[in-house]
Amino acid sequence: MEVMRSSSVVRTVQREVGTAFYREYLRRMLEIVSDLLVEMKSDESESASASMAESSDISERNHEIRYNAGATWEADRILKELPETLEAHKSREWLVMNLDEAKTFFDIPFKKSWMDRFQKK
Repeated sequence: MEVMRSSSVVRTVQREVGTAFYREYLRRMLEIVSDLLVEMKSDESESASASMAESSDISERNHEIRYNAGATWEADRILKELPETLEAHKSREWLVMNLDEAKTFFDIPFKKSWMDRFQKK
């Protein structure tokens, strides 16, 4: 009881326990953070690449690729995250990008399917 009444001892113990607990938490987190970041990055790039490949409109004549984001607000959000090298701009819910730069950035060899060649653009 005597020790408990001394506030400096209690504060010192609380401070040291809290610091030790926090250090252990950080040590454990640092072991797994780099793996989590790699996993998140691969998930993002795979889903972005799959999405771009599935819903794109290619104009080889104009050297551009168009992506339908589904909504203007979504196109705005995506546009903010794209690098300037893609020369991207927005037209309503569509994102229009430089085809050659998009091939490089997304690492997808965008090509028209044989059915697309018969459609007028």
